[in-house]
Amino acid sequence: MPIFIFRVSSGREKGVAKMVLDKGLHADRFKGAVYSLVVSEAYKGYLIVEGESLRRVEEMMSKIRGVSQHALQGRDVPIEELSEILVPRSAVEGLEIGDLVEIINGPFKGSTARLTRIDGSNQVTAEIVNSAISLPISVHADSVRKIASD
Repeated sequence: MPIFIFRVSSGREKGVAKMVLDKGLHADRFKGAVYSLVVSEAYKGYLIVEGESLRRVEEMMSKIRGVSQHALQGRDVPIEELSEILVPRSAVEGLEIGDLVEIINGPFKGSTARLTRIDGSNQVTAEIVNSAISLPISVHADSVRKIASD
């Protein structure tokens, strides 16, 4: 089945996907045009659509607000090119001991910290950089964003 990528208003990916599903289910002329949709957190601003043909999918997309009516590159995308988006990756991937990170969730949100330990269970231990005392805190790896490498 051909797979197409469409540009979507950033932050509206899920809403546009819902509109595509509604249009595909309720509009007789678009039934069967779309087989599946993928909205990926790693691929913000884009909607991945598996559909019958480029012409039918683009015709359907032209009726929906917030999405470009033409597929990127005007062609279908081989599944091999989407493996980075479709295969989940570990939260600790790309983090190393000594990296500077920003804490993005929890009571220390907005603080800058240096990683001191990385566990295999997606837990990291860090020390707040601008703290008066050296207090190690443990947080989930999804709660930190890498700022710089040491």
